[in-house]
Amino acid sequence: MKARLVQRHITNNVSCQICGAESETIIHSLFKCSAAQEIWDHSDLLEYLVDAHTESFVARWNWLYGKVEGKVLRRMTTLMWVAWRCENLIFFENEHPNVVMLAADYCRLVDDYMEYAKKVFFPATPNYYWQQQFWKCPPRGCIKANVDAYVPAVDKAGLGVVLRDEAGSIVLTTTKMAELATPECVEAQAMRYALSITKRIGYINLWIVSDVVNVIKTITLESHGRSLIHLI
Repeated sequence: MKARLVQRHITNNVSCQICGAESETIIHSLFKCSAAQEIWDHSDLLEYLVDAHTESFVARWNWLYGKVEGKVLRRMTTLMWVAWRCENLIFFENEHPNVVMLAADYCRLVDDYMEYAKKVFFPATPNYYWQQQFWKCPPRGCIKANVDAYVPAVDKAGLGVVLRDEAGSIVLTTTKMAELATPECVEAQAMRYALSITKRIGYINLWIVSDVVNVIKTITLESHGRSLIHLI
């Protein structure tokens, strides 16, 4: 911004080289310059700027932050960035973009990213039921396996197994990566992994514990079907 460059003694000319305004401040560049003004005129956000502070961008931002909700503030921030981008294209690259179309494209891009972020970083809680368990030692001559599954939104799933003997002492703990699937299928894979490990270290009597009711019912009821959990 020219006003900032004048403060730093880099130039003596404070006028806007795009629209010719007397002072090119941050407020001017983001809201009042010709390119910026066209963007705001075509938006539905002008009503929020009627009483906005004009003395500094910090004062205006603090005022907006306390006045508008997050979604509106995000849209306003996007339009500010587009106004800045348009001025750079005009001044430094001698381009004359369609500022309204550019603003619409960037707003759509931000909205798409927010939908993506909501699904990736804040995934919905899976719709299945958990059974509360209180740990106790297995019967004499039996080993107990507590299994668990880690199901991230992306990448690999994780299988975890803890084996304890009749005294409650840990015999073995192990983890393994698995292909990402539904929570029930990953939990079923963790149970199958526990069976494999137990057999490998020489135990034949196993008490296996899972906290996913759907998997427990599938096993105890000996149900059959063609779904992945039945195949596992």
